[in-house]
Amino acid sequence: MTMCLQLRDAFAFLATLNHRDRSFWCRELTPILSRLLLYAGYQPNEIRKQIHFLSFYAAPYLGKRPRRTGHQRRSFMTDDGTPIEMSWSWTEGERDTLPTVRYSIEPLSRGNNNPPDGLNLRGSRKILRFAQSQCKDVNLVWFRRLNSILLRQRSDEILPKALLSETQLFFAFDLLGSERILKVYYVLEAKARDKGCSKLDLLVKAVDSLSLDSSTVSAFNMFLDYMQEANTDLEVEMLGFDCLNPSKSRIKIYVRSQRTSFDDVIDCLTFGGKLQEPGWDEAQKSLWNLWKSVLSLSPDTLISEPLRSVQHRTAGILYYYELKPESSSIKSKLYIPVRHYGVSDGKIATGLSSFLESKNMRLQGLKIRGGRYIVDQEGHGIRGPSRKWPNGQMAEKFLFGRDLSAQWQRYGSVYRLWSGLFPEIVLTTPEDVKSFYSDALYHEKARSSNGGWVFHQLLGDCLGLINGHRWARLRKLFEKNQFDSRNSYSRISACFSQAKEHVKNLYLRTSSKDKGLVGAAQATEKFPIFYIASIIYGELDENEKSELWSLGQSRIAIMRFVIRGGIYRSKLSWIWDWQMRREVTAFKMSWLLFNRKMARKNAEHGSAALISQLWQHVTGTAISREEKNANLKEILQTLDEILFANLDVTTHPSAFMLPGNSQAFTIPEYSTREKQLGGYIIPPRTSIIIDAMAVNIRNPFWGADSQHFRPQRFMNIKESELRYNLFTFGFGLRKCLGQYEGEVLVKAFVAEFFAKYTATISLKGGKDHNQVRVGENWIPPADVEIKLSLD
Repeated sequence: MTMCLQLRDAFAFLATLNHRDRSFWCRELTPILSRLLLYAGYQPNEIRKQIHFLSFYAAPYLGKRPRRTGHQRRSFMTDDGTPIEMSWSWTEGERDTLPTVRYSIEPLSRGNNNPPDGLNLRGSRKILRFAQSQCKDVNLVWFRRLNSILLRQRSDEILPKALLSETQLFFAFDLLGSERILKVYYVLEAKARDKGCSKLDLLVKAVDSLSLDSSTVSAFNMFLDYMQEANTDLEVEMLGFDCLNPSKSRIKIYVRSQRTSFDDVIDCLTFGGKLQEPGWDEAQKSLWNLWKSVLSLSPDTLISEPLRSVQHRTAGILYYYELKPESSSIKSKLYIPVRHYGVSDGKIATGLSSFLESKNMRLQGLKIRGGRYIVDQEGHGIRGPSRKWPNGQMAEKFLFGRDLSAQWQRYGSVYRLWSGLFPEIVLTTPEDVKSFYSDALYHEKARSSNGGWVFHQLLGDCLGLINGHRWARLRKLFEKNQFDSRNSYSRISACFSQAKEHVKNLYLRTSSKDKGLVGAAQATEKFPIFYIASIIYGELDENEKSELWSLGQSRIAIMRFVIRGGIYRSKLSWIWDWQMRREVTAFKMSWLLFNRKMARKNAEHGSAALISQLWQHVTGTAISREEKNANLKEILQTLDEILFANLDVTTHPSAFMLPGNSQAFTIPEYSTREKQLGGYIIPPRTSIIIDAMAVNIRNPFWGADSQHFRPQRFMNIKESELRYNLFTFGFGLRKCLGQYEGEVLVKAFVAEFFAKYTATISLKGGKDHNQVRVGENWIPPADVEIKLSLD
């Protein structure tokens, strides 16, 4: 049954994948929701799952995108007719608390319906079917019971034409971590007019059908008594409830009043004084201050003064009364109608911000009054290239990083890029780099480097991208066995020997037609991978080298899916693209078998190679099967990271000594604390990347000749001055595992290479040495040719 639901959901999404209306809603809504979640302290994996639900299950049922003239079908959900409303909700009574994110939608039938879906129930049925498998503890007993009472099920000629487009049903979702609670709201207007009864009579009939406990019935009777006392002034609008077991579900009644003085507000909130609880006087003063603040009322406004007259269907004050199971009390709330009675968004935000701060209700790293994603002290938003749907600048920063690094810096010394839905803040100055790493102890890497689902399948659990205890445990396992400074420096002689052997054969392998002409990347890439492989696996024979190299090429080819982004950022790509699925599955299996074979070989020969020690860690009897599987995944992906990921990124560093061939941007990481960088207030857990081109080359510290090879520049520079002016292996505890090995490896290759050859850049064929190759590789290798001359 679960598989059937998953397949049905997948096909339902595929049917809407290219629909322009759905694309519009996704493009407009996902950035907003991701920011709401980010500021509310949700974790990256929780944000991803909530964005996934919105995109796949809600956006397809928000109807046609609006035109210049407005919405083609106006929803009662919001005053401007938009069929979705998002919000933050702080928990009453908690101090220094972050909010819960929630949103409500009116599901609208998609496309042109024949016959017309005037009562708008088709979209509701579809989204409800999907929501059952995607929301927590869904129970539809009350929903099924009330449909016949509160919904007009079919339209006919007797029903007035104006009523054919009347809103009848809302759905709402409370976002709890990565899960959702489903709520339903009935708008009573259509059914009441059809039956010729009042909305209050319809409400009574509906509540009577729910067989409530005596305490809840008592609370409902108290509500009815007040409605009768208030006579015709109060009008019932909606009835809602949680789609949970009735023993846990709240009943929510929405009532509108046209009386707008603060005196009238207090009367409606307290049922004429009957609902007052301890602390009410203080709460009333606080509410009065908020009322004046967000509505920009003068200090001498009297509580008996009504607000200005507004002619609109939703004018007046909306109240919300909540009844809980086994409780005779009623919780009352109001919606302050700032859209109708406020002066400006800025004043509304300022007033609300002051109120929330006074209650220690906050957002994570953001003052509400700023009203923008990331702002400086004066409220100016951070600049950067616009987010391109759906991938942002994810691929460009790697494929064209050098050229774009200089172009993008026109946005400022600190600016913003996008990786899919996630912002990445770029730092370009040593001062901001130093400030960012001042709390490096509290830094974490962005989940899967913000690369999406396919990327996560390859490297999401590798050492370089995990955090906390998992990272510390895995780092210790690799470092203590082979990659600490002692072991690395003990292999200097072996490294130089292998570099000398590799360099000696470069000239011999060139063709007789173009003797001495070799690609820079091709000249360097095999030496690092086979040298590092000898540390991991011991000495490899030619067949094993060939197999390892072939695995590397297969693995690098898979990265083309990551670069494409789009659907490959989602788990749905596993169903969408069978070719990708075959390649990923085949690589994972081949990689496992190769490492298992090498572990057994070393065990048989009694070798102390790293693979033997790693394999003992996953075959020991002291850990559970689940722990073994988790450890195996981490180890295999870390070996992938060391050999194959770094084959694209750092295993041809010598080729990148040429000006124009250096990697521009670092892997994203974030601080768990709020930072102030370049004058901007950066919320916790916001991804930060360093523009290494700006720090290492365009930095004024290096002078006007920063792109020229002049080693003498280092003679009078103190090591402390280099720390933040030369970005190499990172900072703090998260420095690269291969920092010692990488230093030895590069120096060995450079020394042996230039001891044997004189190298010049070849312009054969008119190729620009700044041009980069785009295609299969995640990081484009140095796409230049060099001419070797024997010294």
